[in-house]
Amino acid sequence: MKHSIAALLFASVIAVPLTAEADLKEDLVAKAKRMWVAWGEADGKVFEEQLTEDAVQIIAGTGMLSGRDAIVKEVSAGGCELKGFEFERIKLHKLSKDIAVLSYTATQDAACGENKLPPKVQSTSIYVKKKKEWKLIRYQETPID
Repeated sequence: MKHSIAALLFASVIAVPLTAEADLKEDLVAKAKRMWVAWGEADGKVFEEQLTEDAVQIIAGTGMLSGRDAIVKEVSAGGCELKGFEFERIKLHKLSKDIAVLSYTATQDAACGENKLPPKVQSTSIYVKKKKEWKLIRYQETPID
């Protein structure tokens, strides 16, 4: 009986962090998908809300942008079309209570002008917690086969 109670207490202590991490993963994946949709719709407002001031974004096939204002301006200008996307192999690594790394493989059907973007990329997003809210500070894509 003592072993059963000890096992139950141990399981309940372990379950809380795992649930919190699962909730964080779900939240950050939702944020990432929202930004992908916003990028395709040239909705810079979403980026304004979700990025830190010093955010850096590297999109495979388009290049690097530094600073929230520059990213918002570029996204709002449009010129890119996103017909669809999917995420797979999603992983969350919480480095500290205020830093989390979300990585996933994204399959996309996208183009900027005549430039077709890589159909498959490995994406890495680094989020920092500021004033109880997770903000994207770095985003990077690498084309993969």
